[in-house]
Parts: sequence; structure tokens; C-alpha cells
Amino acid sequence: LTAQKKFQAIKWEVKDGRSGNFANSIIKDIYGFTWIGHQTGVDRFDGNHFITYNGGGLGLVEDSLNNIWLGSADGLHRIDIRADTASSITSSRQLSGNRFVIPFWATSEAILCVENGSKITSYNIHTLARKTLLDTFHVAHQDFYRYHFSILDPGGKSVWILEHGGVSEILLSTGGKTHFPPPEFGKRQNAQLDAPGMCWDPIRKRIWINSTVGLLEFDPLGKKYNTSHAAYGLLQNPGYDVYPGISVAPDGRVWYAIGPPRGIQIYD
Repeated sequence: LTAQKKFQAIKWEVKDGRSGNFANSIIKDIYGFTWIGHQTGVDRFDGNHFITYNGGGLGLVEDSLNNIWLGSADGLHRIDIRADTASSITSSRQLSGNRFVIPFWATSEAILCVENGSKITSYNIHTLARKTLLDTFHVAHQDFYRYHFSILDPGGKSVWILEHGGVSEILLSTGGKTHFPPPEFGKRQNAQLDAPGMCWDPIRKRIWINSTVGLLEFDPLGKKYNTSHAAYGLLQNPGYDVYPGISVAPDGRVWYAIGPPRGIQIYD
């Protein structure tokens, strides 16, 4: 009720200037622009007008130079924020077979990507040099856009990836995988397990997962779920979908999207 009194939802559609009504990923950059990624490009929104860039939008990441990196089914692209130009970073010669490249994390010097759903690479933001961090890994089949939610572990030695309703830790040294399913899921009757989105909480050093079995909080250091918070176990009502959208606001509130009629929920 508090959230309903303080926030207003405004819908922006194709008729308002967007290039499509479906969004794979959304970020807000340091300058206040909102970037909305779709299948063939990305829209930049200043609060009043949309500008569309071609190149793909299956993952959006802002680097430490404030440039925007775009994933696509045809390689990796970058928008130079100062020159206001988009360019391709990878070529077909660099990528074998399926050319999906999904950026998911920015360090001070590099952008980390999942390539073809089975390889983890990094791209130097200054030289654009490509480095393979892990040549191969395997998780259960999923939509490529979900790799955009992957998280580099605070220790820098592993990556957390969505898999089968929970998270899996992939070791960068060996490719070894440990899967962490939601606790007590097997006890829930007629529950369909899915987790289309997650995000990193820099305040609590936790991972939040938007799941069909509720909003999940995962501790990557202790490698366990927190089952004590109020939102744990809050099952979505039958017939409601869970959407990928999830984010932690600067005030620590967790915003996450589910199907109509609820739309967006906020956990304080």
C-alpha cells in the first residue's frame, strides 16, 4: 500500500517512440539515460524521447568509461558514449558456430561475457582485446538472455549463473559446477520451478532471485539461501507468470516483476 501511494506506473510503447514492446534487458547509466535492449538493437530514453541504436540488446552493461556494451546473436557491440556511435567489437572470424555473445559484468578494466552459452570471456575496455577465462561450461538449456543476469563472485574466482530455478556456481579455474536449487522446493505441491532473473545486491552482498517459488535471497559466501526474510516462501498465485525484471534500488528495496494483474512488487 505504501508503494502504491508513492509510485506511479507510466507505460511507454511503440507509439511513443520505442522500437519494440518486448525488452530483454534494461539499465540506467551514470548520466540518467535508460537503455532498453531488444532483439535487434537498443533504445536510449532521456525521459521524453527515444533514440534507437542497431546492434542487438540481449544484454546491456555499462563499463567504467561509461560506454554501453550490447550482446546479440551476431557478436558483441559497443556504444561509444562520447562519440555517440555504435560499433561491432567481435567479427564472425573470432566466433565459431553460434555467435551469441551476452555481456553480464563490468570490472574496472574489462567486460565479462558468456559466448554461445558455453564459454566465458573478457574484453579489455581500452584495447578491446579478447581473453578466454573459461573455455567450456555446461548448464541446463535456457534462453540466452538469461546469461545477462550472471554475476561475478566477489572473490573473482567463479561466476554465478541462473539454472533450473536456482543458481549454479561455475569455477573459472576448472569449469566445475555446483547447483543450488531453492530449498524445500520438493515439498511444494504443483509448483513449477523457474527463475528468469536475478541481481546482485551490493549493500547486503547477496544475490536476489525472481522465482516462481518466491523472492529468493542467496548468500554466495555462505553458499546458502536465507529463509528468514519476509518474502521467502511467498508463492506466486496460480496462473501468474514471473518475468525477468529484478533490481535493487539505492535505498535497498528490491523491485521485481511478475505477471498481471500485479505487475511490479517492491520488497522493503
